Amino acid sequence: MNYKSSIIYAWGFFLGILFLELGVDYLLRISSDDFRYSGIPETIWFLVHIIAAIIAGYFITSGVKYLKNTYLKIIHLVVNFIIGSFLYIVITGLYILGLGIDSL
Repeated sequence: MNYKSSIIYAWGFFLGILFLELGVDYLLRISSDDFRYSGIPETIWFLVHIIAAIIAGYFITSGVKYLKNTYLKIIHLVVNFIIGSFLYIVITGLYILGLGIDSL
Protein backbone atom coordinates (compact mmCIF):
# COMPACT_ATOMS: atom_id res chain seq x y z
CA MET A 1 0.00 0.00 0.00
CA ASN A 2 1.32 3.45 -0.85
CA TYR A 3 0.40 6.95 0.29
CA LYS A 4 -2.35 7.62 -2.25
CA SER A 5 -4.12 4.30 -1.81
CA SER A 6 -3.93 4.63 1.97
CA ILE A 7 -5.52 8.09 1.87
CA ILE A 8 -8.21 6.85 -0.53
CA TYR A 9 -9.00 3.95 1.82
CA ALA A 10 -9.16 6.32 4.79
CA TRP A 11 -11.52 8.82 3.18
CA GLY A 12 -13.60 6.15 1.51
CA PHE A 13 -14.03 4.25 4.75
CA PHE A 14 -14.79 7.34 6.84
CA LEU A 15 -17.29 8.89 4.44
CA GLY A 16 -18.78 5.52 3.50
CA ILE A 17 -19.47 4.57 7.11
CA LEU A 18 -20.78 8.07 7.86
CA PHE A 19 -23.24 8.07 4.95
CA LEU A 20 -24.23 4.46 5.61
CA GLU A 21 -25.07 5.30 9.20
CA LEU A 22 -27.02 8.40 8.17
CA GLY A 23 -28.97 6.28 5.70
CA VAL A 24 -29.79 3.64 8.31
CA ASP A 25 -30.79 6.33 10.80
CA TYR A 26 -33.04 7.98 8.23
CA LEU A 27 -34.70 4.67 7.33
CA LEU A 28 -35.32 3.94 11.01
CA ARG A 29 -36.84 7.38 11.46
CA ILE A 30 -39.20 7.27 8.49
CA SER A 31 -40.38 3.77 9.39
CA SER A 32 -41.21 4.85 12.96
CA ASP A 33 -44.20 6.70 14.33
CA ASP A 34 -42.07 9.42 15.93
CA PHE A 35 -39.55 10.84 13.43
CA ARG A 36 -37.77 13.11 15.88
CA TYR A 37 -37.07 10.66 18.70
CA SER A 38 -36.54 7.41 16.82
CA GLY A 39 -33.45 6.37 14.88
CA ILE A 40 -30.11 5.04 16.03
CA PRO A 41 -29.49 5.52 19.78
CA GLU A 42 -26.98 8.27 20.54
CA THR A 43 -24.41 5.98 22.16
CA ILE A 44 -24.29 3.77 19.06
CA TRP A 45 -24.39 6.85 16.82
CA PHE A 46 -21.28 8.37 18.37
CA LEU A 47 -19.53 5.02 18.84
CA VAL A 48 -19.76 4.29 15.11
CA HIS A 49 -18.39 7.75 14.30
CA ILE A 50 -15.50 7.30 16.72
CA ILE A 51 -14.64 3.86 15.34
CA ALA A 52 -14.80 5.18 11.75
CA ALA A 53 -12.49 8.07 12.69
CA ILE A 54 -10.02 5.75 14.43
CA ILE A 55 -9.84 3.38 11.47
CA ALA A 56 -9.54 6.28 9.01
CA GLY A 57 -6.81 7.75 11.22
CA TYR A 58 -4.97 4.43 11.11
CA PHE A 59 -5.04 4.41 7.30
CA ILE A 60 -3.88 8.03 7.14
CA THR A 61 -1.00 7.50 9.58
CA SER A 62 0.05 4.32 7.80
CA GLY A 63 0.05 6.20 4.51
CA VAL A 64 2.05 9.13 5.86
CA LYS A 65 4.97 6.85 6.75
CA TYR A 66 5.83 6.72 3.04
CA LEU A 67 6.59 10.44 3.04
CA LYS A 68 10.24 11.23 3.78
CA ASN A 69 10.09 14.72 5.27
CA THR A 70 8.86 14.97 8.89
CA TYR A 71 7.31 18.40 8.35
CA LEU A 72 5.45 17.09 5.31
CA LYS A 73 4.11 14.22 7.43
CA ILE A 74 2.85 16.61 10.08
CA ILE A 75 1.28 18.90 7.48
CA HIS A 76 -0.56 15.99 5.85
CA LEU A 77 -1.83 14.72 9.20
CA VAL A 78 -3.06 18.15 10.28
CA VAL A 79 -4.66 18.93 6.92
CA ASN A 80 -6.49 15.59 6.84
CA PHE A 81 -7.66 16.09 10.43
CA ILE A 82 -8.96 19.60 9.71
CA ILE A 83 -10.74 18.54 6.52
CA GLY A 84 -12.22 15.47 8.23
CA SER A 85 -13.44 17.50 11.20
CA PHE A 86 -14.97 20.13 8.94
CA LEU A 87 -16.72 17.55 6.75
CA TYR A 88 -17.99 15.68 9.81
CA ILE A 89 -19.47 18.83 11.34
CA VAL A 90 -21.03 19.98 8.06
CA ILE A 91 -22.48 16.60 7.03
CA THR A 92 -23.90 15.63 10.41
CA GLY A 93 -25.01 19.19 11.13
CA LEU A 94 -26.90 19.47 7.86
CA TYR A 95 -28.47 16.07 8.45
CA ILE A 96 -29.60 16.83 12.00
CA LEU A 97 -30.69 20.42 11.45
CA GLY A 98 -31.99 19.88 7.93
CA LEU A 99 -34.37 17.11 8.93
CA GLY A 100 -35.46 18.92 12.08
CA ILE A 101 -34.20 16.16 14.39
CA ASP A 102 -32.71 18.74 16.73
CA SER A 103 -32.18 22.47 16.79
CA LEU A 104 -29.57 24.88 18.00
